[in-house]
Amino acid sequence: MLKQNDELEKILDEVITRGIREHPELCVGVNHIKRNSSSSISNKETPNMVVKESNDNDELFSPGSSAIGATVATESKEENAPIVSNDNNVHTKSVGNSQTLKDTLLIEVLNLKTAKEFLSRNMEKAELAVHTMPPRDEHELDPVTLHNHALLNIGNDINESFRKLNFLLTQDSFPKETFYNLLETFDFLETTILAQTSPAEAYQRFGLINDQYIERLRQLTKKLNEARINNDTNKIKETVYLYLEALEKYVQVLMSQARVYWEKNNWKMVQKILENSQEFACDHDTYRLNMAHVLFMQQNKFQEAIQFYEPIVHKQAHSSILNVTAMVLANLCVAYIMTSQNRDAEELIKQIEKEEDRVSQINPKKPLYHLCIVNLVIGTLYCSKGNYTFGLGQIVKSLEPLDKRLGADTWYHAKRCFLSYLDILAKQVVVLKDSMFHQILSFLDAVEEHGQLYVYIFFTKAYVLGLENKNTMHFIYFLDRTAATVATNKKDSLQTIAQEARLLKTLYLQMVE
Repeated sequence: MLKQNDELEKILDEVITRGIREHPELCVGVNHIKRNSSSSISNKETPNMVVKESNDNDELFSPGSSAIGATVATESKEENAPIVSNDNNVHTKSVGNSQTLKDTLLIEVLNLKTAKEFLSRNMEKAELAVHTMPPRDEHELDPVTLHNHALLNIGNDINESFRKLNFLLTQDSFPKETFYNLLETFDFLETTILAQTSPAEAYQRFGLINDQYIERLRQLTKKLNEARINNDTNKIKETVYLYLEALEKYVQVLMSQARVYWEKNNWKMVQKILENSQEFACDHDTYRLNMAHVLFMQQNKFQEAIQFYEPIVHKQAHSSILNVTAMVLANLCVAYIMTSQNRDAEELIKQIEKEEDRVSQINPKKPLYHLCIVNLVIGTLYCSKGNYTFGLGQIVKSLEPLDKRLGADTWYHAKRCFLSYLDILAKQVVVLKDSMFHQILSFLDAVEEHGQLYVYIFFTKAYVLGLENKNTMHFIYFLDRTAATVATNKKDSLQTIAQEARLLKTLYLQMVE
């Protein structure tokens, strides 16, 4: 059974440290160093992590329980296993399955550490543990390690993960969780794909999947209450782990189900789906975030949205406000403004500005876009309400300094506001003041100066997707003209941000003639 987390962590670290110190030839951690800690693990898939049993009498969780095995992995080598392509194309010299490696128990310990972190939803630490293992070719990996590699890589390359899980099913010693994980992942993936062509049917199937999780959560709640009555500490921890894992899967499917109506802009239906799931999901971060979003999108429930956004910001910003997603901060600022809480919005913006200044002093080269995005969103809000004087001022402010903030995405949103202002000027809805005119020209001159490197190419959808509709334009940005020209075989028109800024300036000049 699992020991206390701190005791288990101490034992695992001692074994790993001893292996590194006494056997440097095993190159522990080389794979992780080569990966440079840059790959990300998707939290969308949460299947069963495997730690192979070491004692036949230990109680293991059945595949139907959505559980993680909780005992130490046993190494076994498949001599005739075919080579499966290596994750992320990282090639490191194999140390093989030597007797020394087996004696250190490093593989078993690192698989256990992987499962422990996976259970605790620490996906980055789980990935770190599995890639800290001594480097081996994939045909040398034991079934447990190969299975865990497949699960952790689902978010990056689902086809490769399916390939590995399918291969494991052909082996006599495949982990019993393999078949369940493969079926569960396939069922969810198939329904997600179905949502693109038949949303109504996909919605029903997501509901059926979640009914199973709801029943599972209720069973685990009952078991947890029984364990608490019996004061069984180990059983409590075991059940809590199972409950949290089932909850993650439940929330994942729930959000996919709600997305069916989100794509239709049916915000009220999305809100209803989320409210009906409060029994189990109301305290989950993903649930609260999406509830905040759907309330925000309804445009008349900003105060309710604030009640969901604020706890998210307070929770994630304990060490730095920049830990909070920029769009969450932007939406919260907009909600404050729309409910006449301008001081709160100003205070939040000051916090972001202060933190970005602090970080830039430590690392001047680090790109920081939180303040930029917040000001872009606020500027767009005021423009949409007809206050172009303040709105365009915020847009200009958001891109300062241009050498750090101007880019394909930021320019795309900024130019839409300037085009919108041109539209109402052409309709003579408002009069262009001289001060505003000079401010716009100065900004467009600066954009022209800094926008020479950003090139994008116009495509028709027919060119990109093989469709017949040639009216809708598509664009892709490149950072230099040579790459853009090569990418299109010199057949497509190239245009820089600078050229667009020059065109906008010409239109504004024509407006005052």
